[in-house]
Amino acid sequence: MLCPNCHGSHVLIIDSRTDVQYHYKRRRRQCKECGARWTTVERIAGKVQLRPMEKDIKTPVRKMEDLNKWAEIAKRNGIKHSTFLSRVNQYGWDVEKAATTPLQKRDADT
Repeated sequence: MLCPNCHGSHVLIIDSRTDVQYHYKRRRRQCKECGARWTTVERIAGKVQLRPMEKDIKTPVRKMEDLNKWAEIAKRNGIKHSTFLSRVNQYGWDVEKAATTPLQKRDADT
């Protein structure tokens, strides 16, 4: 590797980091002749050994039949399907609470 500043051939690797997730190596280099520093990014070729990911097993999986049943109850209570889903998925409400809690009234004047 040649220095991009002085084109010298005496280059040191100061720091080297490997990112297995994105399959690349990041190296910080320095020229011994002029002292210039720069970073190179190299793609890792071949098989990459991936780290195992842990899954969250504390949260139970919702059954689709139960969700559809509660969605029907929400519809009968005057709650739109999108409102019901956002209460459950975005706000983390229990499905029963999301289907039975009435909507808040908004003032028309504001």
